[in-house]
Amino acid sequence: METHVAERVSEGINYRVIALCFAGGLGFHYSMAYYGLVAGQLSSAGYIIAIVSIINPLVTGIFAFVIAGLYRMSKTFGRSYILLGVGYLCAAAAETIYGVQTEIMRIDSYPSVSDLFFAALNIFWIAHVVANIRYFGTAMEYKNLIVFIMIFCAIVFSYIGVLLVQLGMEPNFEFFYGLLFVVLAGITLPFVVYAAMLFRDSTLGRAWHILLLAFMVNISGDVWYYYLEVFGQYDVYHPVNFFWYAGYWIQTYALFKHKQIS
Repeated sequence: METHVAERVSEGINYRVIALCFAGGLGFHYSMAYYGLVAGQLSSAGYIIAIVSIINPLVTGIFAFVIAGLYRMSKTFGRSYILLGVGYLCAAAAETIYGVQTEIMRIDSYPSVSDLFFAALNIFWIAHVVANIRYFGTAMEYKNLIVFIMIFCAIVFSYIGVLLVQLGMEPNFEFFYGLLFVVLAGITLPFVVYAAMLFRDSTLGRAWHILLLAFMVNISGDVWYYYLEVFGQYDVYHPVNFFWYAGYWIQTYALFKHKQIS
């Protein structure tokens, strides 16, 4: 069954839809920024952003569970998409907690318990990728994975050095707290890149490249967000939010196509 699915899963990808996801993300973000900052509807815009931010991972998670149901006889696809779905539910829970704290309770939401749920999404992403790699990969080339992690670690240490030297910043709890999530995002990305490389010459290649794009968009937003939080520069109207809108929409589209051709 899985071989048959693998032959079909890469068919019918419409890259114009992906472009529309990027355009839609930009359009929504800047329309909310205008509505809130220019039109003066800060409260209403904040509620809309919070609701959309919860719906995005929730819808993506539902599609992941639907696909898991379609492959209920498959140990690989069924289980891996359940893991993916649980990860998106964690993200929806994180957005809910964050929204309640910022829009209803009006308290500082960083650091927050919501961060733990955001971290769980990365962990479930890794579990999803590993489940697929273990089944489809004949042998895991750990050297490639280690190289990616080493490159990321070099970037992280450069990031620390730039902050401490140029800004004269004293390391504090919030800095190292945020750095933990940056490192987690960096550990997640090499796994996804490795999977895309592993499947690049197979019938799964195109599908994994789209997922890689979506994951990279989300992870880029995560890294930028924690950088902003360290300096107290984040708010719901910051352009970093675009990355999460587009990232979830691209993943939802990929899962929709997967369901459509199954």
